[in-house]
Amino acid sequence: HESSYKQTSPTPRYNAKDLAKERAKRSGAALVLGSATPDIATYYQSINTNRVMLLPERFGAKDMAKVSVIDMKQEYGRGNKGVFSRALRQALERNLKEKKQSILLINRRGFSTYTFCDSCGYTAECKKCSIPLILHKTNNRLRCHYCNYEQSIFTSCPKCGSDTVRYYGMGTQKVEEEFKREFPHATSARLDSDTMSKKNAHISVIKEFEQGKIDVLIGTQMIAKGLDIPNVTLVGVLMSDSLFNMP
Repeated sequence: HESSYKQTSPTPRYNAKDLAKERAKRSGAALVLGSATPDIATYYQSINTNRVMLLPERFGAKDMAKVSVIDMKQEYGRGNKGVFSRALRQALERNLKEKKQSILLINRRGFSTYTFCDSCGYTAECKKCSIPLILHKTNNRLRCHYCNYEQSIFTSCPKCGSDTVRYYGMGTQKVEEEFKREFPHATSARLDSDTMSKKNAHISVIKEFEQGKIDVLIGTQMIAKGLDIPNVTLVGVLMSDSLFNMP
């Protein structure tokens, strides 16, 4: 179901899965589409053509990882206004102490996900796409992640002139900043399309992570696939419920 297989802009527009099917058809090759969460159309087609193979058991009969779901509303009510829940912070501290590695996943790039005026309710939106602009703190710009429209940040509201402009939500940049503030002696790296603009840049980061040179890897969904590192014993998924509301 991965959306990054489909390119809608710029041209050429294509779905990599369909290209793979056509390539296999032309060369007479067998095509295997593997996924823990296949898209509905592919799964339905496979079921009805008897071309599906299910693997209901984990490799090596390993136990499922322990999963804890933390309600951040309760955390806020107890005075925790930070990015990490108390449980996740303690788990990170324990992993660092035991020389284990961790992964922090948040499927949003940038620093804050929307800019809002507390006085009049104005929200900074893309002039073309009508969706909230994302604050990128590295260059202090507001950016649309769909058409790449950009504009400068502002300290006063362009609608009412109030200075009560606030930046809400969080992305990978904010998580990285917060982690470095809370764990200044740990080594971390951010892996998203902003930091991986150069060809093969992600390879060097993943290699250093595999070699144990990086304690915590922070990134978007690109870090959730294909990593098999025995020393990684903790994965934190921040704002996981937002994944159900992705535009």
